[in-house]
Amino acid sequence: MRDKTQTNSAAPGDRLIRAGAIVFFVGAVATLVTVAPLFLGSTPFPTYMFGLSMLMGVGFLIAAGAARAISNFQLPLPFPVVFDFNVDLRVAMFTFGLSLITALLFGLVPALRASRPDLVNALKDGPALFGRVGRSGLRNALVVVQVALSLVLLTTAGLFLRSMGNASSIDIGFRPDNILMMAVDPKLQNYSHEKSVQFLSQVRERISALPGVSSVSFVDIVPLSIGGTNNNFDVDAIKDHPKQSADANVNIVGNEYFQTLGIPMLRGRDFNLQIDDQHVAIVNETMAANLFPGQDPIGRVIRQDKETYTIVGVVRNSKSRTIGEKPVNAAYLFLNAAPEKAMSFFGTTIIVKTTVNPRGLARSVREQIAALDPNMAVFNDETMQEHVDKSLLLPRISALLLGTSLPVPRDKDVGGAFQQVPLCRNSKQVGCVITYASFRSNAPPPANSRFAKAAGPDMIAGCTNPAALKGGSGELHAYLSTKGSGTSAAPVSSPWAKDAPAIDTAFVSVPGMLTGECVSNEKGSYLAVTVHGDPADARTDEITGDVVREGKVLPEWGLHLIDVNLSIGNLIDVVRDQTKVYLRSKNT
Repeated sequence: MRDKTQTNSAAPGDRLIRAGAIVFFVGAVATLVTVAPLFLGSTPFPTYMFGLSMLMGVGFLIAAGAARAISNFQLPLPFPVVFDFNVDLRVAMFTFGLSLITALLFGLVPALRASRPDLVNALKDGPALFGRVGRSGLRNALVVVQVALSLVLLTTAGLFLRSMGNASSIDIGFRPDNILMMAVDPKLQNYSHEKSVQFLSQVRERISALPGVSSVSFVDIVPLSIGGTNNNFDVDAIKDHPKQSADANVNIVGNEYFQTLGIPMLRGRDFNLQIDDQHVAIVNETMAANLFPGQDPIGRVIRQDKETYTIVGVVRNSKSRTIGEKPVNAAYLFLNAAPEKAMSFFGTTIIVKTTVNPRGLARSVREQIAALDPNMAVFNDETMQEHVDKSLLLPRISALLLGTSLPVPRDKDVGGAFQQVPLCRNSKQVGCVITYASFRSNAPPPANSRFAKAAGPDMIAGCTNPAALKGGSGELHAYLSTKGSGTSAAPVSSPWAKDAPAIDTAFVSVPGMLTGECVSNEKGSYLAVTVHGDPADARTDEITGDVVREGKVLPEWGLHLIDVNLSIGNLIDVVRDQTKVYLRSKNT
């Protein structure tokens, strides 16, 4: 029997939106009830029904509170993206004044007409005492339009409430309650393999000893975060079973990761600190079923490029990148054995399961990290529940699948892997996907490229350039690591600037130096990155980002190590615009 995993709970902003919708619903119903007798010619309802109609105004006040909550919303990014949706008092007062004048005008006109009855028609038994039938028909038509529009608003509010309820009831495959998270990055401190292993081991021991802590683990990419890493895994053919391949989301995690998040282990065992688990893997049930149909996956070997891994466990499916994703292949590798292999742009995240309010332990956890290394930066401090609540919004805005090959039909923006989700073509478009794999413009994908190509007839790898979504070339607002790009990248061969002080920040911006353009040809479909080196410029004329093994650049990887770094500034701008459009659509 599968363990029950927790579903999503409503965030404060969600509760305000729901409350406002309910109050508006009651006010709208009261308005319909009070207007109906005027249309039907029946006895009007008591005066208090008109008072209930005023609840629509109360709904506005609640909406103002919801707008303030939305303005405090932060995307799950380490960069501040500010949304200002607070109510403008000047606009509100203008709207109130205009509504008051409109109400007085439309109320006085019928009163003035009623004060001058058509007595001649009345004495002749005419059809109308206060006007002609045509004018009465106009009034009735206006009432019909008002009722129809009110019904549309009521239906929309009801559907919105239902969609909010459905989003909150999705089973994400893990329990986000009572989990504290904060990230560190030993690579920024130039830690060796041995020192990184020792540091994480000591962090685990110190935090585990804190009162209220039940378990501690690590993860490369937190579930439901933007982007991720994909790799292709192969299984050799054996008797009665042909060779199998599967593209899988890859995450590097510590031991007790599944216990900490409440992800059930269906078969096999967890990673073990006491033995060398560097070449073992744990897969989810979907990947096990796809690679080993009708077989026992425990003990089987999967191959990724030249690396081989023995499967030691199978875990239940859980959401990897977005709330609404379907079950996908997922492979987990052991972080403790090789922490320097963590590829996340955001460092290594410490996840702490607590028996108390996790926020109450944040300071103590930070103190334990500082006691080991006062210079170790700590960032992305949040609870898992806060992270999940933020992620509820992201699938409605856009999906970011960087450094991967998303199949789409040739010359089309929708179809292939995502049947209903198109490629993004402007920053005001929501519910779309941004995807690309980057290569140097002078080093296009080779025949054995790992990216930029898609299987299937008439299918290509989708490419959307965050710097020019409509097409063409655009300047990439990159943030590049001053320490090089990953342990397998070529070292920085020259200073970032000639005759300049050493840079002491973790990342550097290079305005005007890089441009990108989506290219589709016989080599593949990819983001071609051009470095505009200028000998007259004091800045460096080259960047790192190639995958290097034994001193040799592996061209099939392209610039995979810096796929996110290359356009992070552009992505923040796009997501900011998309989020504003989405939130405005929910407020109309």
